[in-house]
Amino acid sequence: MLQLFCVPVSSDDADATTPRLRQKTHTTEPDQGWPAWAADIIDMIGVCETSEALERVRTRQARLLAALRSERPELYGQIGEAFSSRTQALVARNVNKPAAAAPMAAPASSRKPRRRSQEVAESALEPADG
Repeated sequence: MLQLFCVPVSSDDADATTPRLRQKTHTTEPDQGWPAWAADIIDMIGVCETSEALERVRTRQARLLAALRSERPELYGQIGEAFSSRTQALVARNVNKPAAAAPMAAPASSRKPRRRSQEVAESALEPADG
């Protein structure tokens, strides 16, 4: 025996508004524990030489940083302070760094004449028109 049962709905797709439980995505704590992991990240931030390196640390550790933010906010704050102070140090270093002087070209009279073999070798590297 087959029974059919219909429920009238006011929208086209009743399942679109059905409440569903979200699956919690929980990031596990690192093997060494949050305090040791945070100390390692702070050390890593301290040796970054460019803002690009800082951004790489931030993006590669984003999943664990997000988990740390909810589980250990005080450690997350310490890492944030490390990012901030290192960024300021890099900016200050670049502001105080003198601009590199462009090398001056040697006067034409002091240049050595090009050898025929040098010209042939360089022309072999150029793409052929055709």
